[in-house]
Amino acid sequence: MMSLGLVLAFLSGCVVATSSLVVKLASGHATVLQATLFRNVIMISVLCVFLTMSGEMGSLFRTPRRTMAWMLVRSVASFLALASVYALNSLIPLGDAAAIAGSAPIFTGLFGFLILKEAWTILHILSAIVCWLGVVLVVYTSGNPAEANESTSTSLYLTTILSTAVPLSIALSLVLSRKLAQRRSVYHNIVVTSFGIICCSLVAMSLTEGVHLPSAATWKYLICAGIGGLLSQFLMTKALSMESAASCALMRNSRVVVGFMFQILIYNQHPTLQSLTGAGIVIATTAVVSILKSNKKSPEKSN
Repeated sequence: MMSLGLVLAFLSGCVVATSSLVVKLASGHATVLQATLFRNVIMISVLCVFLTMSGEMGSLFRTPRRTMAWMLVRSVASFLALASVYALNSLIPLGDAAAIAGSAPIFTGLFGFLILKEAWTILHILSAIVCWLGVVLVVYTSGNPAEANESTSTSLYLTTILSTAVPLSIALSLVLSRKLAQRRSVYHNIVVTSFGIICCSLVAMSLTEGVHLPSAATWKYLICAGIGGLLSQFLMTKALSMESAASCALMRNSRVVVGFMFQILIYNQHPTLQSLTGAGIVIATTAVVSILKSNKKSPEKSN
C-alpha cells in the first residue's frame, strides 16, 4: 500500500500542474517575475494570518542562524526554479515543460548525495544520462528545429538553457526542503522560503523590468496560483518529512500526466510521438532511481 508521504507528493504534483496552467493563462497580462513575486506575496499573506491566529508566529523569529541560512539558500533555489518553470511554460506546451521539470529526481539524487549524504551509485549516474537524453528529445521536439529561423533559434537556445536550469533548481530546492523539514515545521519553512522568493523577485525586477503591479484582470489568476502554490508547498514539504527526496520527486511527476491533459483539453495541442517518448524516458528513469533507493533502504530496515 502506498505510504501517506508518497500520496501527498502525488497530490502536490497535480496541484503544481494546475497552478502552472493558471499562470500560463495569465502570461498575456503579467510577466514571469510579476507572477513569481505576487504568487508568493499571496502565499505568505495567507500563511502569516494563519500563524498569527494560531499563536505560532513568534516562534518563527527564534530560528537558529544556521537553519535560517539554509532556508535562505533554499529561497534562492526556489526562486530560480519557479521563475524558470514559468518562463519555460510560456515557451513550450505544458506537458513538455512538465516532462522537463520531471527530470528533477535525477539531480535530486546528486544533491541528496552532496548535501544529505544519501547513496548515489554508478547506476544512478547511468540513469541520469538516459534521463537527460529524454529531456533533449522533448526540447528538440518543442523547438521545431526543422522550421528554424532567427526567432525560433533564439527561442530554442533559451528553451535549452531553461531546460537545464529547471530540473537543477527544483532538485536543489527539494533536497534543501527535506533537510529543513527535519528541523522546522512545514509552515515556518514555507514562510521563510516565500519571503526569500519575494526578495529575489524584487531585486530581479528592479534590475530588469522595474517593480510595478500587474493588471486588474490578472489578479484572479495570481490569487489562484498563490493558493495553489501554498497547497503544493505544504503537501510536498510534509511528504519530504516522511519519505526520501528522490521518491517524493518521482511521485510529483503526476504533474507530467496532468500537464499533458491540460495541453490537450484546454490548448488543443496534441503531443507528438517524440515528445511522449521523451517524457516516457524521463518518468521511467526516475522510477529506476526511486526503486534503487527503495531497495537499498529495505535491507537496512530488515536488519
